[in-house]
Amino acid sequence: MLLIYDEVQTGVGITGKFWAHESFGDDARPDLIAFGKKSQVCGMLGGPRLDEVEANVFAESSRGLTLVAAGAALAATLVAFLLMASSVGAVPTVTTDKADYHPDETVLISGTGYASGQLLDVVIIRPDLSIVTGDGTNTPGFDTVTADSSGAFTYAYILNGIFGFYTVNVYDNADTLHTTVLATTTFEDDAGPAECNGGSTDTSQPGSQYVIDGSSSPPVPAGEVVTGICIKSGSNTFGTGAHSILITADGTYGNNSCYTVSGIGTNTVTIDRGATPLCKDISHIDFFTAAPPTTFKVTKTFSDGNSAEVTVELTCTPPSTIDSPNPAMTVGQMHTFTITGFSPSATCTAIESGVPAGYTTDNSACQNLAIYDGAQTPCTITNTLNEATFKVTKTFSDGNSAEVTVE
Repeated sequence: MLLIYDEVQTGVGITGKFWAHESFGDDARPDLIAFGKKSQVCGMLGGPRLDEVEANVFAESSRGLTLVAAGAALAATLVAFLLMASSVGAVPTVTTDKADYHPDETVLISGTGYASGQLLDVVIIRPDLSIVTGDGTNTPGFDTVTADSSGAFTYAYILNGIFGFYTVNVYDNADTLHTTVLATTTFEDDAGPAECNGGSTDTSQPGSQYVIDGSSSPPVPAGEVVTGICIKSGSNTFGTGAHSILITADGTYGNNSCYTVSGIGTNTVTIDRGATPLCKDISHIDFFTAAPPTTFKVTKTFSDGNSAEVTVELTCTPPSTIDSPNPAMTVGQMHTFTITGFSPSATCTAIESGVPAGYTTDNSACQNLAIYDGAQTPCTITNTLNEATFKVTKTFSDGNSAEVTVE
């Protein structure tokens, strides 16, 4: 049994939808629609199930199809409606090959459910509300595509550095005012992984080098250090999704090792771009800052330059956690302990063990030193070689000057 609607009084936008039944969802989709009145031309639109009826009105002429012959303009209107017959039984769709993209990537847009040979306007609204063609030239306007024999189309749209969400709307080409959207979807340029969201963004230094410090825009807050950055560039942007990975250590990153990062963990981070054309200019940097870690820096010395290895142990008032609390150290070496989880009134003490015999240890400079958030507390443990003098005087009662050996 076929589902048939009479949309003569209700069709062509009278109810707010192009067809009144569209307000009731896909379950209300008919197999045949009769239309007229507002369209100024009368006729019927049939879905694919109509072919189940032999000798139906579309297969044999003069079987109930009425046309008000009002000239070429009305005939053209009927053709446009017939091209939209896919809305009866088949749902026009439009999709993209990904949800988010790198800058300068090409978005592959696909559509299905249209009439064979239907001309379609693909209108893409950028985040800044501008509309340009898809060839990457920034030419204002849109492109028109033709559905193939199965009612499908594909279309390529080149991105060019406008970050944010894009909207794709598909219209029938005969709908010159673009009043009825046949299908719509969205995608994002430069979305990025979650760990790169929420930081500060400097867009003031596009090109081959960025410096994030106290004078960048925005600046690194006084007393804080840069703990991580995310790089945004062109199509060679690297990492997860369309954004860069979160970089938390110095090194080289990206396709072709394009970006050299130095200074992570300090208040000045420099990002240098490699050679073009393989490496894209840096468009902007997202960065994260925090108070510097609390550290306790112990330097070990021997007064005579002895190279013996000793063990330095750091203890702090609980609760506190110390990384590598018992490192082995040699003369002149400095070890930096990082301390977390301590109370506001915490203190730390460094001592050593394994000192060679014959030395006196002075670790008084490393005893009960106060620590606080961001503190970088230094101290030195000194081992002094024990030295003494023993003065022996030799005399003869008669003043003899003979030489003797004293042991």
